[in-house]
Amino acid sequence: MPHSWPQIAHATVNAAMWSAFPGRILLANHVIRLHRATARHAPDTICLVAPGRGRWDLLVVPASAVGADRQAG
Repeated sequence: MPHSWPQIAHATVNAAMWSAFPGRILLANHVIRLHRATARHAPDTICLVAPGRGRWDLLVVPASAVGADRQAG
């Protein structure tokens, strides 16, 4: 995690896409709580939340998508 980012308190992932993971992880000496969302609105995103600082929705691009794009061009 870049030092310029605020302290991320939790991350939310799509339950259908992320079947198993721990309830929290240690990253850069900071505990981040992990949540599984059942909403289908954004299955390919991870939502990072820093209370009072902001929210970031990150798009997850599978490695196979990058390889397919290169082969097509």
